[in-house]
Amino acid sequence: MLIASPTGWLSRRYLVTDGQRSVGEVTFGAWRTQGGILCEGRRLSIRRQGFWCSKYRLEEKGVLVAAALGRGAFRTGMYLARGDEEYDLAPRSWFSRDWELSQRSRSHGLIAPQGVFSRRANLALDEELPLDLRLFAFWLVALAWHRSAAATAAAAS
Repeated sequence: MLIASPTGWLSRRYLVTDGQRSVGEVTFGAWRTQGGILCEGRRLSIRRQGFWCSKYRLEEKGVLVAAALGRGAFRTGMYLARGDEEYDLAPRSWFSRDWELSQRSRSHGLIAPQGVFSRRANLALDEELPLDLRLFAFWLVALAWHRSAAATAAAAS
């Protein structure tokens, strides 16, 4: 299982480890609609396209590696595509912060926060999945968590 830990209290960067071994780094841009992934000696960038029906592209040197598309205006979750493979990334329930990655009704695991107030996350995803896909899925989930927290804070004020 991979663990994603923020590198500082207000940091936009997460260090991803497997036990004691560092396997990658996930970063968010200043506006959180872009970011990057560093894994296996590769530097990948994440870019958002579109406004209403956003699509996120994971690219390496301008070449598309994977893409994610929102399910729609009134549904949470994302569709992911990497090569010929398609995945579904969605919350497990309305009241849970756990997200499940699945493919044709087969679960590939969960991305879950380590605690109620923690920014650390457990990435319990199948090791057979490419590392860049697992980290891209985490980036999307962390973005959803941030947006949810911002919406809750805005509603409370």
